[in-house]
Amino acid sequence: MSVVGLTLLVCDYLHTLELEVSLIWSRRWNMVKIIFFYARYSPFVDVPLVFVFQFNTSRSLEFYTQYCRQLDRATIWLITIGILSTEAVLVIRTHGLVGGTRKYLIYLITQYALLCLTVSVVIGVSTSFWIYNPPPSWDYGCQSAQTPGYGRLAFLGFILLLIHEIIVMAITLHAGWTKYRDQQRTPLIRILYRDGTIYFILTSLISLASIINSVTNSQENTALLAVFQRVVHSILSTRIILQARKAAFSTEEDPIGGLPLSALNRLEETTQLTTTTTKGEEEDTYQSAALNSHS
Repeated sequence: MSVVGLTLLVCDYLHTLELEVSLIWSRRWNMVKIIFFYARYSPFVDVPLVFVFQFNTSRSLEFYTQYCRQLDRATIWLITIGILSTEAVLVIRTHGLVGGTRKYLIYLITQYALLCLTVSVVIGVSTSFWIYNPPPSWDYGCQSAQTPGYGRLAFLGFILLLIHEIIVMAITLHAGWTKYRDQQRTPLIRILYRDGTIYFILTSLISLASIINSVTNSQENTALLAVFQRVVHSILSTRIILQARKAAFSTEEDPIGGLPLSALNRLEETTQLTTTTTKGEEEDTYQSAALNSHS
């Protein structure tokens, strides 16, 4: 699974590098750009660490009792931080789509902070009890003994991530129905909803697979599936930013840019202004017709 994930990561990077250079590199530094670069390039650090974890051939007892544990914990933490950083992209996009209101901002930040806190606690507790033993003579790699209760802890972490994504998607759909149902054909809105929906479907399916795997298989398999989940989160979140920037470049709107909420606010204000102007013109026409009829 880690080989598949790394291959997918490299292919996507090469495929979207031209877009990144033209749409991201020349932009001023801000939080979204920092999140983009971290989500984009950090998998090239933690995914190769999994290969060291899987394919080392050392037979030293010290290596397995000390270094395997340290290496695994570092890798899991890097993967966790990477996944949580990509979820920040989803939160920013959702906040922009709902109009950038303070109420939604407070709610989304609170929910995201609770997700980060609870997942960090779960990871910290579960990894602190991992035990590693040397593999059989015919095998290789770090192999951990099954820790009692690990499945339930991993299950909880993936459940929290899935619940977070479901709630964010529900908010997105509600915003789409109440605010933008008359603008669905604009390239910017269509891309934001299309990419967000694809993101939700794919990450939810992987989260479900991770939930099932966490209670039926060993923690090595759970960790390997987490690597694939990490790669998919990275690819989808960076593509959301790239495609939104691409649409913004052609429509002169930038919903995920320097001030990620201002553009969608401008889009909403422009729509309201257009609607008001149209109504005003209709009223003027009606009044003129009425005056002509009286005269």
